[in-house]
Amino acid sequence: GEHCHYGQQIAVVRGELAYFANIYPGGVRVYRQGASNIEGAGFPHDDRNEGEDDVVLMVTYVIPEGKPLAQTDLASSWRDVVAGAARIHL
Repeated sequence: GEHCHYGQQIAVVRGELAYFANIYPGGVRVYRQGASNIEGAGFPHDDRNEGEDDVVLMVTYVIPEGKPLAQTDLASSWRDVVAGAARIHL
């Protein structure tokens, strides 16, 4: 379902992944084998495998310590997600 992350996500796709977000023409972008995706903190989206083969994401998350990988309660937590992303220390 629709979710966002507290920090940045960097991913490479194996297979084919449909990625739904209002920033794409028609609201969807399909990532194919070998494509990469860099996603900012607090970016609401949904993704799913609409093909016949398995999808594997090789992902690195840069998320503040103690925060979950994903947040699904977007309405009540949006400010917290963005504020948490601002506190990432490398």
